[in-house]
Amino acid sequence: MCDIELCNIQVVPKERGKGYGTEMVQKLEEIAKRKGQRCIYVFTGRDSRAKEFYKKNGFQEIPILKKYFQYNTMLVKKIIY
Repeated sequence: MCDIELCNIQVVPKERGKGYGTEMVQKLEEIAKRKGQRCIYVFTGRDSRAKEFYKKNGFQEIPILKKYFQYNTMLVKKIIY
């Protein structure tokens, strides 16, 4: 059983706040569950709007080794079952 890494998700600025990003994450969760995956991981910016987006969608921050990643990078994870 492997986990899923979400590499890139973007919504054009004029369409943000309409639920499209959440809808994409929910669809990915459905696919992951069907394939027997346990978790979804995402590397994202610590100071970006993305941090709040992932928190709102049930992701939790995971400590990472700072010397291997940029200072403003964070890893978030969501357990899907």
